[in-house]
Amino acid sequence: MLKKIISLLFFCNLALFADSDLQKGVYDAAEEMMEFDEKMNRLIAEHNGVDYEKEKISNIVDFEEMQNAYVLERHIEDNNNTQIELSVKDGMLTIETTVREQEEIRTENETSYETTMSKSSSSLYIPKNADESSMSEEYKNGILKVTFLKK
Repeated sequence: MLKKIISLLFFCNLALFADSDLQKGVYDAAEEMMEFDEKMNRLIAEHNGVDYEKEKISNIVDFEEMQNAYVLERHIEDNNNTQIELSVKDGMLTIETTVREQEEIRTENETSYETTMSKSSSSLYIPKNADESSMSEEYKNGILKVTFLKK
C-alpha cells in the first residue's frame, strides 16, 4: 500500500513538472513570435523609408469617449489618390487605405508611366456601448475622423 502511495505521489509530481515545462514552452514560443513580428515590422518600415519608432507611437490610437459618442482620429497621408474604405462587422472597425501614385518617365524617344499602388488595412474593436449603425466618417487635411454614437 505504501508503495502505491509513493508511486502515485511520484507520478503526480512528474505530471505537475511536465505541465509547467509545457506552459513555459508555450510562452517561449509566443515571445519568440512577437520578437519576429517586431523585426519584420522594422524591416518593412525601413524598406518603405518610414521612421519605425515615430510610426509605432503615432499608430497607438484608440477611441476617445465623449459625452454622447466615441471618436477615433487617425492620421492618413493626404494624397489626391488616396481611397479610404471603412466597414464594421461583429464589433470591429476595419480601415482600408489604398494609395495610387503615377510617375511619368521620359526618355529621349518616349514617355512612359509607372503606377504604384499600396494597400493597408487595420482593424480595432469599437467600444461595447457604441451603436455600430450610427457610424459617421470625415476625412479632411489628412485626418480621418470616425464617430459612433453611444447606445
